[in-house]
Amino acid sequence: MKKKPYYSFLHKYQEGKTEDTFYEPVNYTWVNNIEQNWEVILKEVTQYLNKDTGVLKPFYSEQMVSAPNKWKSFNFSFWGIQISNEACDACPKTIKLLKRIPHIVAASVSVLEPHAEIKTHRGDTDAIYRCHLGLDIPDGLPNCGFQVGNVVKAWKNGKILMFNDAANHRAWNNTGEKRIIMIIDVIKPEFENQKRIICAKVFGSIIFQTFNAKFPIFKKKTGWLVRFIYWINSMFILICFIIIKRRSSWLS
Repeated sequence: MKKKPYYSFLHKYQEGKTEDTFYEPVNYTWVNNIEQNWEVILKEVTQYLNKDTGVLKPFYSEQMVSAPNKWKSFNFSFWGIQISNEACDACPKTIKLLKRIPHIVAASVSVLEPHAEIKTHRGDTDAIYRCHLGLDIPDGLPNCGFQVGNVVKAWKNGKILMFNDAANHRAWNNTGEKRIIMIIDVIKPEFENQKRIICAKVFGSIIFQTFNAKFPIFKKKTGWLVRFIYWINSMFILICFIIIKRRSSWLS
């Protein structure tokens, strides 16, 4: 039977279900290329951030972070759509490296400020490998770390952590310095032929979540109504992917 992607915004989580936590990155040939060139990525990202720290935007849901404005990021690509031409132009070697990754759909830089925690949460789908590349990690465990399910690991500069974003996970930085990583999302091999619809569904969901966080019109979400809105958003984004090919070049 063909496996279908799990979406946190469409499916109920089954308590007691056995979940993947971390995956072994050495099984993927592109990982070595990224890890060997991590200092190239760090240099370009650092130069870009030093030029304009205003490019970092706080995560839309304040409830997920221990304090406001403690978790910030900027996106190169977000679920198949190139978000910032400026960021891509400022980091050309980084973009060249990223676009060599088969079936990459998203790439961003995430900054967790000192003495901050990202609370336990689930991502939107299990159709991707979410990867964290350590760029500037201030310390190891127990002061700075990452937990997926019951497994705890530390980031390391120049090394990738690959995990199941749909499983419960959290992160913390109890040091006096910023933690900087690159987040890379890659479609799993079994879902490669569903790449555009997966991106469309998740993008539609995130649009709705962002809107609802700012304007909470659905304090009590009615299941069928929320799913209908997700569907409308998904179809809209899917049409955009088809029409605006230049903007969805990360899906080629």
